[in-house]
Amino acid sequence: MHKVLFIISHEGSGSNDLCNLLKENARIEVYNPNLIFSHPFDLNILTGLPHKCNNVSAIWGAELLHNFYINSKSFYKICKFIYLIRNPRSTFNELIKSKKQFAPMYNYYIFRIRRIYEMARASGGVLLTWEDLANGKGLRLIEDYLYLKDGLKDFPVKIPEPNNHVGNIENASKLYEKYLFRLRKRTNGLTVQNVSV
Repeated sequence: MHKVLFIISHEGSGSNDLCNLLKENARIEVYNPNLIFSHPFDLNILTGLPHKCNNVSAIWGAELLHNFYINSKSFYKICKFIYLIRNPRSTFNELIKSKKQFAPMYNYYIFRIRRIYEMARASGGVLLTWEDLANGKGLRLIEDYLYLKDGLKDFPVKIPEPNNHVGNIENASKLYEKYLFRLRKRTNGLTVQNVSV
């Protein structure tokens, strides 16, 4: 079977920058395919897309930002996973700048963070925060996890701007910290666990 990598994240996390960074590597091609992955055969659609590398080291990636895109646990044993989450203050700033409505995005963020937590516990992979990417620590973990001989370039850091949605930010921040603490306590750091492809 072809190597498949899922980048599991949420809107406003910086995952688009991460995907662009991964695509610069000769072995990785990342798509945002808008496919619902419900059976391992669905991976054939992804791996049927063009790839710049034409040998067995090729990795097809898919960026998934919503809960319904993966609805089967069968992928947990046959794919690799990178989880990227970002604190709510910076996330909401990004969403507001991109003209998203705040209230629906708050609900989206709450449900998405919980789903990412559940998936990371079940599937293994690499768990990163936006800060891990910005300081370079996350890139080294990705290189080790995917066995990339050619290193990744530095992550483009964008300084978050302040906003005034204090009540929702505090509620979302508590949830973010709770799930991040539970995952890191369980896994002794950033790496959740390695899964073979």
